[in-house]
Amino acid sequence: MTESDVVRSSRATVHWLLRGVVVIAATLSLAQACLVGGPAGPFVLPVLLQSVVVLAGIEVSRASRTGLRVDALTLFLGWESLRGCVAPVIIQWFGSGGNFFWRPGTYADATVVLYLGLAFAATVVVTRATAGALAAAAGDRTRRATGAAVRSPLVTVPPLVDGPLTPAVFIALGLVGLVLRFPDVASVTSFLAGDIDGLQRNDVVPKGPITFFSEVARPLLFIGLAMLMRKRHRAGSSTWWLVLPLLGSVVFALGSYGLRRAVMAFAVIALVFVLLDRSSRRIRLVPSVAAVAVLGAFFFGAGTLRSTLWLERTGLEAPEVGVVPALQSVLVYAASPMQLSGAMPWAAETGAFTPWTFVLSLLGPVPGIPDEWRLQSGVALFNHAVYHSFVGRDQLVPTWFEGYLSFGVPGVFGVGLVFGLLMLLSDRMRTRLQSFPAAYAAAIVALWVSQPSAVGTYSIFQNLLCYALPPLFLVAVGSVLPSRALGPRQPFVPTTAVEPAPPRHQTTRSLTGRPTT
Repeated sequence: MTESDVVRSSRATVHWLLRGVVVIAATLSLAQACLVGGPAGPFVLPVLLQSVVVLAGIEVSRASRTGLRVDALTLFLGWESLRGCVAPVIIQWFGSGGNFFWRPGTYADATVVLYLGLAFAATVVVTRATAGALAAAAGDRTRRATGAAVRSPLVTVPPLVDGPLTPAVFIALGLVGLVLRFPDVASVTSFLAGDIDGLQRNDVVPKGPITFFSEVARPLLFIGLAMLMRKRHRAGSSTWWLVLPLLGSVVFALGSYGLRRAVMAFAVIALVFVLLDRSSRRIRLVPSVAAVAVLGAFFFGAGTLRSTLWLERTGLEAPEVGVVPALQSVLVYAASPMQLSGAMPWAAETGAFTPWTFVLSLLGPVPGIPDEWRLQSGVALFNHAVYHSFVGRDQLVPTWFEGYLSFGVPGVFGVGLVFGLLMLLSDRMRTRLQSFPAAYAAAIVALWVSQPSAVGTYSIFQNLLCYALPPLFLVAVGSVLPSRALGPRQPFVPTTAVEPAPPRHQTTRSLTGRPTT
């Protein structure tokens, strides 16, 4: 089973980028331990071992032959490089900083956390490799039983097909959700002015089923506009006039959840994955580095803006500004071992974390569950442990670490096993779903199930529920509706992974609006 040169070259570019990150981090960690030392010196061994796990995971990704330029395991290894290599090196050289309101743990406990994270990463890599090999072997047995060829000569991602619902359906639902979010001029001006309440809700529509519908419907506007742009592009029609509405949907439809950066960024990345998986373009090193830099600048800038708005509300002092504080700010999003270790003494003393608190974290995003359940969840307990107060609730407990707090060391391996299987499932979804909204939802699934390194079960399930499940549900409903209610269906003929080009005899416009022939 082989892949095209474009796919192999693109994946190699991403893998070399990851190799460079972990090798540099390992070198800096070793240099600090040898030349400077100090209480963070023991970090060097888990960092070196983490680098080995990431490099081994890269080889597993290379051997998986999914036909994807960036599979879920590669995304996971990127987060693991940040959590297990970059974050400890920042602490070794610059410390964990004092710009945070939570209490850090000890370096000894932080070292234990790094080893726990290492065990989790290794479990995911081994699970993904084993499950992938077993799935491939099962597929071969099925083909032999049916008399088909054992392996296809070229692994491809099927082209997108139209239907089962037209872009108008998604746009209409998205606009309804947007009107419910911004029912009057005051809600729009409050949002644009950066009012901390106006960024998250309005004072007109009461909280309940209607607001939940608005939350799950608004992202459909972005999907519908993207579908319409692609449809017009394939037909050779102009698309430049759709650029502004698409950008507006990013700001108002996706940015109206309290400036949650991942919602906006991941929607754009998912769209890029959907189109890139089926294109003939290669991923090159310099543009990839530039894209990572732009993404990092966006997250840092949006986070700084949101923090500033909150500081105006609370009256707290603004954090320091500079290169070192900027590097230390990465620790919040990289599952800093100093932060996670801060919860260990309280958890050991009280025994508050149990399997039930882990289940409550999973149930937290479900509409209608009692608020007291959310206050008893592992997420709430973790915030109490690090803040020593139930006031702050903004810190995320990584899934694997909550598994450790709730189940002990077996919880780390159990979470690794589950997410290794979920990554395989997300790859299968991306390589099998052909409808545009379903392919987009599959990319969203891959982006979130690859984040257990730094994100908790609550956030992962919440984002899957709000941003991946609705388009999948609409596609499923559209597949069983009478044909007259649907858009035109397009049969799939498995010939090539690259979508057919627009008609050559027409002058067309690209997605950026530039004329092409």
